[in-house]
Amino acid sequence: MPGQESEDARLFADGFKGLKAIGYQGFCSYECGMFTGFCENLPMSMAFLRQQWDLA
Repeated sequence: MPGQESEDARLFADGFKGLKAIGYQGFCSYECGMFTGFCENLPMSMAFLRQQWDLA
């Protein structure tokens, strides 16, 4: 799930910078293979992604 690995920050920030550079205004989605603990970890993951978007 995004945000659980230390290298995630650079990968997501770089991708988000690219989206911002082209003026992207649409939705983003992601998939993960986590089957247990998903509901408990989703808020942390979404907070991480929002933080990365703001930093990009």
